[in-house]
Amino acid sequence: MEPEKIIVIPNGIEVLSENEKKQEKGYFRKKYGISEDFLILYLGRIHQIKGIDFLIQAFEELTKKINNIHLAIIGPNDGYYNKMLEIIKNNKLEDKITVLGFLDGTEKHAAYYDSDVFVYPSQYEIFGISPFEALQFNTPVIVSDGCGCGELVKAANCGKVVRYNDVDDLVENIKLLINDQKISTCFIENGKKFIANNLPWEKIVEKIEDIYKELQTENI
Repeated sequence: MEPEKIIVIPNGIEVLSENEKKQEKGYFRKKYGISEDFLILYLGRIHQIKGIDFLIQAFEELTKKINNIHLAIIGPNDGYYNKMLEIIKNNKLEDKITVLGFLDGTEKHAAYYDSDVFVYPSQYEIFGISPFEALQFNTPVIVSDGCGCGELVKAANCGKVVRYNDVDDLVENIKLLINDQKISTCFIENGKKFIANNLPWEKIVEKIEDIYKELQTENI
């Protein structure tokens, strides 16, 4: 295969209207009793490959540097739930971490909206839609270099990409996005523009159609 003939098309996502993105500020925090100033969010399957242990380890270090911080882990169990709870208990973080099951629709949107930083720490991920969902709700994102979407995050300059399992790297970048609103706002605005221009399903379909048309022309 000639590399110059390879065309990479990303996953599409549901791009929400402004009306669909409207949320009540503080609803998620109030519902689940989260009173800390800063909320870190993970949303995805509870699976070993998702890097949740890496995130918990980094969060434990963060609690030594930032007192008023909380972590929410949201998603369906995919074989790692009990191990995750064991890690949380061993690190004495039960009061600092809220674990919820699958959330969808407005409940999921409320979680994004009330969070200060979204972290997607996977060891391996073909793509990863959640970071781009979070950006639509004005939440800055951090992804690991094991995520396929990390290439897009880096190219669009819409978030931070950290080395998988590098606890110090993740801790420092969470601190950066919490403390520097100018950088966070820049990432969010870049992300929204990138999403609007590249990730709506109709644009993905157009790209695929254009490729087929070009191939047909070449074969005539």
